[in-house]
Amino acid sequence: MRSFLVTLAAVLTQMVVPSLARAQTAAVRPACRHPVTAADATYDFVMQSLTPADSIQGTAGEVSLLDQRIAHAMRGSIGGSDQALPRIDSLGYAEANGVLPIAIVVHRDAPTTWEREPAADSASARMAGLYGLLFHSMTPADLRITWPAVARGDSLVLQLSLHAITRGRPDFFQVTNTSMLVFAARHPADAEAPPIFEQEGRFIPSYKVMERGVAWRVAMQATIDDEGRVERSTVHDIRAMASTSDSSHFEYYYSKIVDAARQAMLDSRFVPAHRDGCNVEQIVRQAYYVNPTGYR
Repeated sequence: MRSFLVTLAAVLTQMVVPSLARAQTAAVRPACRHPVTAADATYDFVMQSLTPADSIQGTAGEVSLLDQRIAHAMRGSIGGSDQALPRIDSLGYAEANGVLPIAIVVHRDAPTTWEREPAADSASARMAGLYGLLFHSMTPADLRITWPAVARGDSLVLQLSLHAITRGRPDFFQVTNTSMLVFAARHPADAEAPPIFEQEGRFIPSYKVMERGVAWRVAMQATIDDEGRVERSTVHDIRAMASTSDSSHFEYYYSKIVDAARQAMLDSRFVPAHRDGCNVEQIVRQAYYVNPTGYR
């Protein structure tokens, strides 16, 4: 029997048509059909990581343990635990994931020190300040590492980074292992931002498309209603944005792929966008790719 090794990826394009969300002006705005609730939201789950500025033999495991101790202390300081992630919507954190302006220096024969650096944005400065207060509250032993006998040098500079992972509903706050996660904050799912899947429909093109061994890209557009559902009558392809590595028999194969993409969109569910406290409609574009890589 012949089977296919196929990579099928459906990715959201960053081209989000400004929400023609039946735009409501501040002057005249009817009552919300669906006010925004906690159940409608998605959240940024913020993970920390410690990375050495210089590589010193034998320290990787110790740095990982120190990273876990700091994350544990941070969760506890803002009301969380190793089983429950604290939610802090008002804290603010750097929108661009990356290194915080605070340098941690671990010494072989002396207590750990740290120094805050100038920050380009206020959110990074606030987070660096929070970590500075946290380090003051931790015991010297919690901030030390066991220095490997094979390690050269007497100090190690560590950089502290935060990385946001956008995920679904509030029930994700209960986790079995928070690891390096430190807190959660409500994600601004506004009508101008890229849409967020609650459930992604499967994209399954016809086997006849697969047999051709040709790469394809098709683009679809649809309106998402204020409950996160795709409005069936609005789903359509954007032919001008299609591409293929083989244009022969374009019409036949294009229609097959569009059919599969349309069904994937209809089977999808999105987190509702919101504006001014109301869930609103959102027009989105989504690209679907077919990349046959061979047979097996």
